Amino acid sequence: MRHIERPFPGLRAFAKNESAIFFGRDEQTATMIDRMSRSHFLCITGPSGCGKSSLGRTGLMNGLEAGFLAGAGSDWVFVDHRPEDQPMRNLCEALALAIRDDEQSDITISPTELADSLEETLRASPRRLPEMIDHLGAFKNREVLLFVDQFEELFRFAQRDRNEASAFIETLTTTAARESNIRVAITTRIESLEHSSYFDGLSQAIAKGLFLTPSMDRFQLQQAIEGPAELRSGKIDPDFSLWLLNQMDGQADQLPLMQHTLRVLWERKGAVSDGPPTLTREDFDTYFQRRGTGDGVRRDALEEALTAHLNEVYGAMSEDDQVLSRRMFCALADPLSTRRDNRPPQYVRSLAEISGCK
Repeated sequence: MRHIERPFPGLRAFAKNESAIFFGRDEQTATMIDRMSRSHFLCITGPSGCGKSSLGRTGLMNGLEAGFLAGAGSDWVFVDHRPEDQPMRNLCEALALAIRDDEQSDITISPTELADSLEETLRASPRRLPEMIDHLGAFKNREVLLFVDQFEELFRFAQRDRNEASAFIETLTTTAARESNIRVAITTRIESLEHSSYFDGLSQAIAKGLFLTPSMDRFQLQQAIEGPAELRSGKIDPDFSLWLLNQMDGQADQLPLMQHTLRVLWERKGAVSDGPPTLTREDFDTYFQRRGTGDGVRRDALEEALTAHLNEVYGAMSEDDQVLSRRMFCALADPLSTRRDNRPPQYVRSLAEISGCK
């Protein structure tokens, strides 16, 4: 099936242009925008898998463009990036690309040259971002959102270069404190918030603009299950929808597993259907090879579905690729951690060395 017909993104977060299939989050989006009306710094937090990135990128950004933030209008520029292992450079490159892509911009130098200039200035004077943008004549006084996804990466980076991490944070917090046309929104795991107190101004900014992502209630989850399929002229059988709701009850990290399950079922049943499919509980048992499960609720059913799909993909690999996969996944898991979601980051070059790739 064509990608545009897929109503479920799978394990990844929703993209900004997927607002049409982003169901069940209207109330949370409205609350975020209300919080942003009182603070130019918004911190979207919650446990892993609760949908923080999707809320920020698909909910917040589209809500701002729709003009829901009073007094701000609907003409926005979004500077979307992650800290990764070079936070200041990534911010400057994202700004440079946003300026280049802005139809109203008169700047003619290349994005690389512009990023170099921005980085040089901000490293020397982290508080000067608003003045630099004004000096460049960028964005023509339009509303700007600096969106920093997976902010917890910065705290890991700070263990290696605390000075740059501090400068990056100072850039964000002082820019937000100016209450100009530039606002800041970050997403971060809730367990990382304890690290914010080690950086001047960060915990104060977070306290003013904290948005703790709430669990979706059953009605919202039902919208997220059934709405996207109906939008693509398909259907989720009511009994299957109820069964999925019971699987997910009270478990925030089941959201991406639900999206993955429905994406796989949609693609596989759609491939043998004359039109958009109707997904049933029988399809789930058939495609994920579940036998003798009965009608009872198995709290690990969605995890089993993911495991079954991964085993299928793994089984289709060559023996050499299987060896590489095992080495890479072992490198990305921490066997000494008591947290089931702890995934220590690795550089691509490190993974290449560990796995023996050239």
